[in-house]
This record gives sequence, structure tokens and C-alpha cells, in this order.
Amino acid sequence: MTSRNKIVAAIVAASTIVLIVVGVGLMWPAWVTIVVFLVCCAVGTLVSLALSRGDRRPVSEQTIVLPPPVVPEPQQVVQTAIIEGVNLASAWPDYEFIFHAVIYWRSTGVPMTTPHVRPNALATDAIIRRAARVAAAEPPDMVIRLQHRLNEVLGVVEADPSRRVEAWADQVRTALLDDDAARLRTLSNIRKNKAVWEHERRYECDRRRYLAEDVLKSTGSALVWWLSRNETDINGAVNLIGTMARLTAAAKDEDVPELFRHLLPPSVLQAAEAERSRFATIGSDGAGQPYTLDFGLFNGSRSAVDVVTALMGALNLDDEQRAQFAARVAMDIEVTGHMEAAEQVRRRFDVITDEFAADAESTSASEPAEDDVLTYTEHAEAGTSAPATQDADD
Repeated sequence: MTSRNKIVAAIVAASTIVLIVVGVGLMWPAWVTIVVFLVCCAVGTLVSLALSRGDRRPVSEQTIVLPPPVVPEPQQVVQTAIIEGVNLASAWPDYEFIFHAVIYWRSTGVPMTTPHVRPNALATDAIIRRAARVAAAEPPDMVIRLQHRLNEVLGVVEADPSRRVEAWADQVRTALLDDDAARLRTLSNIRKNKAVWEHERRYECDRRRYLAEDVLKSTGSALVWWLSRNETDINGAVNLIGTMARLTAAAKDEDVPELFRHLLPPSVLQAAEAERSRFATIGSDGAGQPYTLDFGLFNGSRSAVDVVTALMGALNLDDEQRAQFAARVAMDIEVTGHMEAAEQVRRRFDVITDEFAADAESTSASEPAEDDVLTYTEHAEAGTSAPATQDADD
């Protein structure tokens, strides 16, 4: 039943119901109501049949065209080749990877004007080129990562540059030479140790800077630092004032200030006084700069050459003056009977005996008087400073 037949049936049913209600309301006889009902049903049936006949149209025959069967293309035969021990340059100079793989290749079927007699060589070269591009971006210490990357990259089927063959690779393995692997382990350990050493050095420098600039800046700052760690030991801090004064002075390469000098032990004061008495001013140059001599050089542990060298340094003599001075001193030492010491001085300063003997005779008048020499010798033995010499003009 179509939608139009359903509409007609609904209209006939509604009309019948309306006529029956009207008949009952007008009190028609029963047979009249039945006749009206039958007539309505008959009219509805006829209208439905008429509509059904109008919808019937002849169905045209349609021709079904089937697609032609698909003929499968002939499959190219896949062949294999093996690569063993091929060197691939890494991202670092002079370090190379060792490349191993199994190559699969097949012909593309594209007609070529110039055929190749060894297509497997084309496939091998194509795989090596692809692997070399990937390996050139990897450092040698990432050999395992390179192996996984090459397995992923070379697993894609790609044609060679001439489009003659298609190739891919499987079972890729990469390695390093044993010597290179050992070098890399050594370099890695050095870098790690250097990093640790740098951190330790910076830590030590920070601690030294903290001690020098904050803790040992003065005796008071050193005591405050000690009290911050021993808050209840006040007497201990008082007893350490002299020690802290010596420590802060030594940290700054200075003498203990006069304010704390009375707190030093007697032995330390005597040693400091003896150290100061070692040095004495024995003269001055034309510019007014004093010559200071360390009389500690004249003790028994020093040789004659060391003493002469110290005197030359204190007097600031040039090379020519040194030779003349050494010749005169060697002659004086020889007069006292110490022939070996005089010879050591001559050998040390390359003194020519005959030449400087004549020069010594010519300049004997300008040598200091015996009293002056004795005066300086006495002061040297006593460890005190000699009086400054006066200029010739005076």
C-alpha cells in the first residue's frame, strides 16, 4: 500500500464515521445507516483500485556492465646482497663506523637505453650512500643509536639515482674499531674528571676567597667567625686573640699590628726581631735608592760563590762590573789562603787572572781603606746595619 492509498483509506473511514454519527443524530432507520456504510466502503475500494492501476508502469530492462578483469602485474624477483665492513665517516674527524647489512633489491622494470650489467652494484651503492648521509650526522660515541636509525631509514624501499633498481636493507649492524672505542672511553673519563675537578676548584676558590676576604680580613672578623661557631666559649676567644692576629697577618703577608704585638709569645717576638736585624743598608746609588744586604747570607751554610753573588745583586752591578768585582774578591780570598774558594769564584764569573790583576793594581788607590773594610766586617758578624757611606765630594 502506497502513501496515496493510505490517505484515501483514511478519508473514506473519516467520511463513514461522520455519516454514521449524523444518521444516529437524525435517528435514521437502521437499514439506512447500514446502506450508507456499505456505500462508503465501496467508494473507498474503487478509488484505491484506480490509484493502484495508475502507479503501475512498465519496468525497463537495464543492462549491467561488468568491469574488465584486473590483470596483475608481473612481480619482479627480489634478490639479496651482503655488505660487510664498510667504513662510514662520523661527525668527528678521523672516527669511522663499521657498517654491515643485508641488501634486498629488485628491478624497477623501467626500460633503459643503456642497461647495467651489474644491477646489484647499483643497489649496494644506493644503500651505502643513504647510510653515509645518516652516519655523517652522528658522533662516534652514539654507535648503537646509529644502528637503530639505519634500520629505520634503510627499511624504506627507494630507487637508486638511475631509477634502474629499488633497494632496501635489513639486519643493519654498526660498530667501532677497538682502538677508537678505547680512545672514546678515555676521552669520556677525562671530560668527567675535568668537570669534577672544575667544580672542586671553584669550590676551593670560593672557600679561599671567603676566608681571605671575610674571615681573615682582620683580627676582629676572625674572632667573630670563631665565636659564631663557639658562642658560649668567650674565654677561649679571648685566649685566641694573639693567635688570630698572627693568622690574619700571615694571610695578608703583613706584620702583626702593634695593637696585638704584646700578645705574641716571647719566642715569636725574638724571632721577628732577629729577622729584621738580618737586613741592613750598606749604601745608596746616585738616585738615592738604598742598597739593602741580607747578612744571613754570610752564615756557614753559604759558599763563597753564593755570598759574592748576593753582594753583586745587592749592589746592582752590570756584567762588566761583576767580572771586575769577582776578580778583586777572588784575589782577596786568595790572600787569606783559601785558594779553592778563590778559584771557585773565578770559574763562576769567568775571571781572567792576568787581565784583572793588572786592572786591580791600577785601581788600588780607589779601594776602601782597611778601617772601612773592618767596619763592614764587624757589622756583618754582629748582624747590625753598617753606617751609610758618604759621597766622595764630602
